[in-house]
Amino acid sequence: SALNRLQDVCARTSGEISSYDWGGWLGQTLGLNDNYPNIRCLVVAPMISRDEREAFGRRAAAQVGGHPGTILTSRPQADRWAPVWRRLAKAKVSLPGLGDDLLAETPEHPSFEPALGATFGWVTDGPARLQQQDGSNLVGFWFVLPLRPLEFTNAIMWQARYESGPEADRRRRAERTRRATGVLAAFIPGDDFLAEFNAANRLRLVQVQLFTSSTNELSAETLLNPSPPPPASARFTSDEPMSWYGRQWTIRFHSTPLFEAGSLRYRTWLVWSIGTLLSLGMASTVAWQTRGRLREAALAEQLRQALTRQERLSRDLHDGTLQSVYGVGLGLQRAQRLLERRPTDAAEQLADTTLAVQRVIGELRTVIRETDPTAHEDVPLGESLAGVVAHLRLASGMELDLVIAPDSDRGLTSAQSLQLLNIAREALSNSLRHSQAKRIRLRLEAQPTSLRLEVTDDGCGFDPTAAAQLGRGLRNLAIRVAELGGSHRWASASGQGASLIVEVPLASTSRPEGSKGTHA
Repeated sequence: SALNRLQDVCARTSGEISSYDWGGWLGQTLGLNDNYPNIRCLVVAPMISRDEREAFGRRAAAQVGGHPGTILTSRPQADRWAPVWRRLAKAKVSLPGLGDDLLAETPEHPSFEPALGATFGWVTDGPARLQQQDGSNLVGFWFVLPLRPLEFTNAIMWQARYESGPEADRRRRAERTRRATGVLAAFIPGDDFLAEFNAANRLRLVQVQLFTSSTNELSAETLLNPSPPPPASARFTSDEPMSWYGRQWTIRFHSTPLFEAGSLRYRTWLVWSIGTLLSLGMASTVAWQTRGRLREAALAEQLRQALTRQERLSRDLHDGTLQSVYGVGLGLQRAQRLLERRPTDAAEQLADTTLAVQRVIGELRTVIRETDPTAHEDVPLGESLAGVVAHLRLASGMELDLVIAPDSDRGLTSAQSLQLLNIAREALSNSLRHSQAKRIRLRLEAQPTSLRLEVTDDGCGFDPTAAAQLGRGLRNLAIRVAELGGSHRWASASGQGASLIVEVPLASTSRPEGSKGTHA
């Protein structure tokens, strides 16, 4: 939790943290002090590309006392490096040098490059050692958190239709690696880590060992704490697996000679105490894991809802407000052309454009209101379509026809009306900008079980498949139709115009009765 808080504040900088901020974060955000048991070494390193190397060296030499001013690395031809910029040492341990490349493997630390693609965090494989100033070694592991921009989201978590699971994992990891701006690494000794799981260890009743592998792969090489050998005649040994940040760990419990000394008949209270402690410890571990899973599930749901709202807001701005602003631009261009030849008409055009700007302001307010889940206001689809067509007809000077069947929008919710309005607006905007058409026709009519929206032009036509891969508008349009539970299809060929047909199912309680159209 403490390191995640520090990760958040580091993400708000470019990576080159000032000593003033670093000291303040350690004392306030992280709450790190001499009584904080687990972290013995803490370093932060920004990601530096090849073309930034010399400028970074100059800044480092000017800002960090004793900094060599260059990146010391065994990978001079690498595309990028992670040089140590700020660091913290406790218990008189030897620190990685300022400027040392954390992506290069050294005798002091492994390469932290795999951490760049981690979703949340990464721990080293097997035991790592940190040398103390007296020459002895601390045995433990490096826990590394990748730093990424605050605007980075897990939108890359989805799996494309054509991808297999491993291919999607590789693509997501590559994207996370590309977006990384640095690393935050902490060295945690195995003995300190075990203190939280072995409160009775100070009584020497139970000995605990920590391994970095699952129970069927235990070996001396994976042992993280330099404890003495377990009792040769231990009557009780238990391996308890646990998962932590995507890696399997094992805690092994042994009985100790003190526990085995004497007859158990005279130490009933001791047996009861140890059994109670073990039961409570296991219950606490299960409760901790269950609480963690519930918290992660709640956070994942909150993130999913936030991403959904963000995507909906982006579509509304693109398909609604942006297209209205485009119409305002058309009106201003027409006023500019009329200014010298027909000033009176130009003045009228500017007045109409001013009204259009006010309409854009109203649409922005509508988008803001739509982000409030408590706001409910009916949107008259027919009236809104008429206003959009009238504005685009006046701004572009093009022939636009609108046919709306009576009662075709009766019974629609405000959300449905807004989605259909944005679909129509995107289709009209594409025709105006790209089709070179002389006439555009929009028709809205009710079918027995569905509502049909059709936009047709006599322009140059296009390839819908190729266009959907290039622009965002057609992708947004398809998403909106899918959210309404409907379907859409394009009919277009080069030089033969284009036609979009959207059909949205209607509930029986809101099915319009009218079928005759009116021309606007």
